[in-house]
Amino acid sequence: TKNLLYSFALTSQLSYDDTKFLMALCGYEFDLANVKDVVMTYLLSQKVYNRSMIDAALTEYKVANLFLK
Repeated sequence: TKNLLYSFALTSQLSYDDTKFLMALCGYEFDLANVKDVVMTYLLSQKVYNRSMIDAALTEYKVANLFLK
């Protein structure tokens, strides 16, 4: 699922382009009408991999269901 790919991308510190390529291989794409996709696009394109910053962004925009612990 996209949630698994997002979690993998953040924990592996993939770039936005690498994540976009991986998602395309799996039959997914970013949908900028979706809040979760917008937040993930921002985090990946700005290379925000700091866990507390990720958690703050996900909480701020009420993004859930990622496999991050």
